[in-house]
Amino acid sequence: MRGYAFPQMNEEPGRPRALTHLPEDLLDVRHTCPNCSTSFAPPWLERMSSPMVPIKPDNYEGPGRWVRLTLSIRCPSCGGQSEFGVPYVKMKTRCIFHGDEAERQLSEDRILFSYSTVGADPKLIPEINQAVWALKREFSPKLEPKSWRIHTKDLLNGRWRRKQDRFKEWDESITRSFFERLEKLLCSMTDVFVFNIVNSASIKPGIEFATVRENTKEEAFRWLLLFMIDNLTRQGCQPHFLFDDDRKSDGRRGERNWASDLLVDSQKCLLYNYLSRGIEIVPPHFVPPGSEPCLELADFVSYVVARYHYTRWLKLQLDYDPARLGAITYLGFGASGDLRFHRTKSYPWELFYGNDPAS
Repeated sequence: MRGYAFPQMNEEPGRPRALTHLPEDLLDVRHTCPNCSTSFAPPWLERMSSPMVPIKPDNYEGPGRWVRLTLSIRCPSCGGQSEFGVPYVKMKTRCIFHGDEAERQLSEDRILFSYSTVGADPKLIPEINQAVWALKREFSPKLEPKSWRIHTKDLLNGRWRRKQDRFKEWDESITRSFFERLEKLLCSMTDVFVFNIVNSASIKPGIEFATVRENTKEEAFRWLLLFMIDNLTRQGCQPHFLFDDDRKSDGRRGERNWASDLLVDSQKCLLYNYLSRGIEIVPPHFVPPGSEPCLELADFVSYVVARYHYTRWLKLQLDYDPARLGAITYLGFGASGDLRFHRTKSYPWELFYGNDPAS
């Protein structure tokens, strides 16, 4: 199974924080200097002087772009420059992915983030929207489906529902029935692609909780994004990303700014050329929470996976099982820090944790 290794490398000032793992199929790649015949590993993670992205010609409004096929890299022995070939895949299609996350505090000193994306070919998005709206209309016939959103954590909270006029009639039985139908609906969508990543971290003494929380969430976000870019461009697919904009009202830095920083930093790395394969990746677009049905589905997937971890961690009775959601590509980190993934219907717990999630 191909994964992403966390190589032991010396930290370099200015190295992009986003790119810390290498696809395992690049670990053994070597480049031979034509000047001194030294064989060395390409500087995958080094920061270059400018972003290495497809270039739009001046005064041109069409889809065509200039794409780099080689890059100049420096030999660590003689210092000479030589050309190194980078992959190119012609774009054949595009998909739109909607992403949202769920958060769980597993214990006093451990936090978890579950990030999911749900997407499909743009031509299928209207059909997905109609299916979700039909389900919402069936359970709340007096309400316009677009007037309320599926926020799983709130809807499963009986106290919250009783405070909402529109959900006062939703008892535990109705609520459970609604989410069982949502499970079946998502499972039936065979042309929909679902990705999920879980990242957890321990809160160490002397480190603020807010810092651990932000870093854990950002690591999940960036590696889900980069993994999808890598795997979709291999197939000639250009991904477009829409995420919930959860910026706080106090003006704190939100994902909108961080996502832009992520792409700018990563695009200056040689590795990014292998992840994107000459296909232009536009920055993620941020929209109001739950404003699209696929965002509601992503919220539900993230909640179910986070809840699954919570119940297994605390050895509670399982109430929501990801196996009922259909095939999902799951990502997670092994004990060595390597990024692993597997597409399956049942959550691949042992792949990430072995028999002990606390390890």
